[in-house]
Amino acid sequence: MRSPSSPIPVFTSDDWDAFEEAFVKVYGKIELPQYRGIGRKPLPKLVPLDDLKYVKVLKKKVKNYVVETVQRIIFGDPEEIF
Repeated sequence: MRSPSSPIPVFTSDDWDAFEEAFVKVYGKIELPQYRGIGRKPLPKLVPLDDLKYVKVLKKKVKNYVVETVQRIIFGDPEEIF
């Protein structure tokens, strides 16, 4: 599924946290947090692009049968994803 406003597709995965970090590394940008004048200046950090869409699909199983699926939006606008 692709949104007409974004060239980046909607990514889905299971509940493995490594995917979230990997998507930010591939589809991220470096952002410099605002300096508030006290202490050290903040270091740049990697943040997801505004149009990155990523959904985790969680499966609830009973006796090896999937009885429920839950979709949790990690990155993106719900209106563009669903």
